[in-house]
Amino acid sequence: MKITITSTQEFAHVEGVLTRVWDGITEAGVPCKVYVPLIAADGDVDPTEFDRDLFETLEPDLFPGDEIRVPGPQSDPGLN
Repeated sequence: MKITITSTQEFAHVEGVLTRVWDGITEAGVPCKVYVPLIAADGDVDPTEFDRDLFETLEPDLFPGDEIRVPGPQSDPGLN
């Protein structure tokens, strides 16, 4: 599966971890949400531009509301 994601200014707690919410769309055109706890420039790359782009959006609200529960494969009978 391939998904194209775009950063938002939204943040959410997912299973106790603060994550940035990204809007996504699959190759088939299905919209989705992506909850990313960590993102960084790859290994030997100078991260200056990457970091500047990443931090363009507002600082996270440390209390964005209720925690979100994301079901894993164990809890989805369709995946077992």
